[in-house]
Amino acid sequence: MHDDFVARGEPGCDFGVQAILAGDLHVGEHRAIRFDNVGCPVFAIAEQGADRDPQHVVAVPGDDANLHAVSVTEGAPGLRQKTPALWTGTELLVWGGCRFWQNGVGDGARFDPETMTWTPMSAVGAPSPRGAHVALWTGDRMIVWGGHEGDNDHPLADGALYTPATDTWAPMSSVGAPPATHHAAAVWTGTELVVWGGQTVWNDSTAVDTGGVYHLASDTWRPMTTTGAPPRESRHTMVWTGDEVLTLGRRGAASYDPGADSWTPLPVSPAFRHSHSAFWTGDRLLIA
Repeated sequence: MHDDFVARGEPGCDFGVQAILAGDLHVGEHRAIRFDNVGCPVFAIAEQGADRDPQHVVAVPGDDANLHAVSVTEGAPGLRQKTPALWTGTELLVWGGCRFWQNGVGDGARFDPETMTWTPMSAVGAPSPRGAHVALWTGDRMIVWGGHEGDNDHPLADGALYTPATDTWAPMSSVGAPPATHHAAAVWTGTELVVWGGQTVWNDSTAVDTGGVYHLASDTWRPMTTTGAPPRESRHTMVWTGDEVLTLGRRGAASYDPGADSWTPLPVSPAFRHSHSAFWTGDRLLIA
């Protein structure tokens, strides 16, 4: 499984970021989400035309297999960056972020590509405003964890659970959680959230090599060993293979076994990197 990493500069929609957007759009920070067996919707803050006016963009797959950018503003969340977005199977969830390097925001909305409409998410019980947090889909809930308040010097070590079916938030324990960080990476294993790395202020020199495992059913955390872990990382990627976590960053790559709480170094090709995208296809890791 670990013989090589496969890199593709322009992966197809089934595997990751599809960079083709219709119209004169200059896409800024964005997150790629995967539509299983259909394509990849992308939520972005973009600038259009000569005036470069910021707007929301949702890129949806068309009949020609390309992504087409559509700006739907009614009911959409306010303009923001450092915003994770999740695909639930029927909806795109967007919550949190920062208003262009300023304060974090604590609201969000759900986008239905069938009706092309946004529905605001409840703010009752939601986490405090933040950006650069992790957000994972469990199958029926979104987990939001960590991030920073908007000022990169104020990382957070708490989170909450959002259920779209009832439009409700529930708290999650922070007892035994990893240290407060932003720009960490995380995966959902089917029963647990694995969070590792991140940084404590704006400078990557404050990146950490620690993490934690959150068990959803029991609402409890346990620490991850640092023995054999990669060097400290932030803005890296992690994927779940079904058996283990693979992580790749600017300083190295490794696999982590949550059951055994053990790390194994991995050979790396391509070169170390950060702020990239990574996807597991079922038998290999694709990096863009």
